[in-house]
Amino acid sequence: SPRLLAKQLQKVLTRLRDNPQARYGAGNLIDIYAMLGIDLTGYDFSELAIWQTDLSSLRLHAVNLSDSHCQDVVFLNALGAVIQINYHPQGEQIATGDSQGLIKIWRVHDGQIEQTLRGHQAFVTGLAFSADGQWLASVDMERTVKIWQLATGRCEHSQQLPGLYPRAIALGADGQQFAVGGVDGTVELWSWVQGTVERLVGHQGTVRSLCLQATSLWSASYDGTIRQWDITSNAPMQTLMAQGQSVLMISLSADGQTLLSQGSEGAIQIWDTTTGECRQVWSHPESKGGTALLHPQGDCFAITAGACLQLWDTATGQPRQTLLGHHEIISSLAFSPDGQTVVSASQKECAIFWSVETGDRLRTLSGFVNEIWSLAWFPMRTDVKPVQMLSGHTDGYLRIWDAEARSLIREVPAHEGNIFAIAWSPDGQLLATGGGAGQLKLWDAPVQHCLQTQAAHAGILWGLAWRPDGKQLATGGADRLIKLWDTHTWTVVQERPTEKKLPITRLAWSPDGQQLAIASIDFSVHIWDLSTGDYRCIFQGQKSWVLDLAWTADSQTLMLTGDVGNVQFWRRNGGLQAEPFSIGQQVCWSMQLLANGQLLTSSERGLIQLWDLANPEPLATLTGHRGPVAALVLSANQQLVASSSHDGTIRLWDLAAQTCLGVMQSPRPYEGLKIEGLTGVTAEQIQALKLLGAVGES
Repeated sequence: SPRLLAKQLQKVLTRLRDNPQARYGAGNLIDIYAMLGIDLTGYDFSELAIWQTDLSSLRLHAVNLSDSHCQDVVFLNALGAVIQINYHPQGEQIATGDSQGLIKIWRVHDGQIEQTLRGHQAFVTGLAFSADGQWLASVDMERTVKIWQLATGRCEHSQQLPGLYPRAIALGADGQQFAVGGVDGTVELWSWVQGTVERLVGHQGTVRSLCLQATSLWSASYDGTIRQWDITSNAPMQTLMAQGQSVLMISLSADGQTLLSQGSEGAIQIWDTTTGECRQVWSHPESKGGTALLHPQGDCFAITAGACLQLWDTATGQPRQTLLGHHEIISSLAFSPDGQTVVSASQKECAIFWSVETGDRLRTLSGFVNEIWSLAWFPMRTDVKPVQMLSGHTDGYLRIWDAEARSLIREVPAHEGNIFAIAWSPDGQLLATGGGAGQLKLWDAPVQHCLQTQAAHAGILWGLAWRPDGKQLATGGADRLIKLWDTHTWTVVQERPTEKKLPITRLAWSPDGQQLAIASIDFSVHIWDLSTGDYRCIFQGQKSWVLDLAWTADSQTLMLTGDVGNVQFWRRNGGLQAEPFSIGQQVCWSMQLLANGQLLTSSERGLIQLWDLANPEPLATLTGHRGPVAALVLSANQQLVASSSHDGTIRLWDLAAQTCLGVMQSPRPYEGLKIEGLTGVTAEQIQALKLLGAVGES
């Protein structure tokens, strides 16, 4: 029986402790426990030599590793969602940038973290190594650029560049120059040591991607062009016209003779950089919203569609390999300098290394991400204190909480990946959830049974909003489509793309149910008037993604906010208000309008602030979160507010007293793991173990 087998294994464990020369025994024994599915809670693995085992997939609650020595042991790492990944020019390290503002430098051969570079206060959206491998440039969502000296791990330069697109960055060969792209089409070339800048003007749309060579710079834009610039004279050299669509990504072969471009509608084009001729063009519509990257030798390219990675031959246009292993949308790609390996990043699997020749998975760097993107109270009457709440997590689970006891009631496996949106129907009888794989799910009121599953969108489902009468549900996603669903038949009754065919970030119905507000990543907000069919742009920003929308109760005013540090007001009868309301120089993720006219906002930096819209100073600032606060929800009586963060916690706040009533967090993988005297692991790994719940000093 399993009980007798576990007892026998325990005897083996005791003998191993008495024989310190049995170096592989403990690791092999742990592997057996894992294969048998034995719950290791409370097990004693102290004073052992533990060699060559993978603990990254195990829950080690209250396990004792005190005074043990580890060699070639793989642990889980505490991470934010990995957004960017890049290979060091020498091929022995990779860098990852994540949603918590951290940059980690990993050793490729054993998956250990060598350095953690701290300084960003927002998502790290771009990384670039210098060709000599001594410098790393990074940029974040708040448009802060940092230059790091890798030998020391020090940030040698930091500057904020208002108006610049946060993902387009490139670093010169010696690390002394960096290039950044602007939302107005400008490319800026900075010599950060001298503090000088050259501006290259020509694009008519946001510059999305850059490649910097020794004497020239390539830039790609939403205007559908790719430009080459002579950086010695700052003069344009040539302009390539893409296939009638925005250019999202460019990459060069190692010899600079071949360039790949990826269009917003999935067009992949291969260019001869000497002649400017387009040698090949293929349509990959399934890759819209994905990533494409040219191999260093230029003979193949990698392309992603959701969680699928493929390698294609650039001469024949035929697929070479299909690489399956991710369970989340792939966010970034990098080839090793020798071209033998491609590494792909996602939220669930921090990084997977693949053989380009065989397609074999070579290594997985595992990270624990428990960001909470969505939050809701269970439906209650206004005169009753709320009891339960619901949260949607990056691991695909819905978690139900007792808000009074501050405890977890139960977990519900819901989606394959991140749950970005949850919303109750107006009558409180149905719950809608939207996930990273584009699925829409409908649940009964107790959240016991899934009643409907719809393949709603290709890519992330970001936006979810019930029409106030409950007869329709609006969804919007990374596939640039807005869909209206009949909630009786669960069929799509209307569908339309966004105006510029760019992903949707948020949806909000006016309380009277007549107008649907739609925000997308081209910095715009549109209004779809369902009574007339009119669809018009009411806001076109130049610097800012719109991350949240909120209507006033009378349906006359729409409020919008995002990463520019203010709230804009659009009135049905008066249009856009000239002067926005400033909430400071920080990314605003979520907002809630109170019945008394006050406004709650949450920020990238973990702050929650209460505002009187007639006063430029906050009435209160609530602190405690250690990461971006992605969601704010008011209780029905508006006495409490709940906040969820990328730090994996939910906090409950008393608005009147402006105090935190409690913190809720689901158990971490290494909760209570004892590591007193543990050796054979790096200081960075010890820190990661503690972030995942371990206790004790190594």
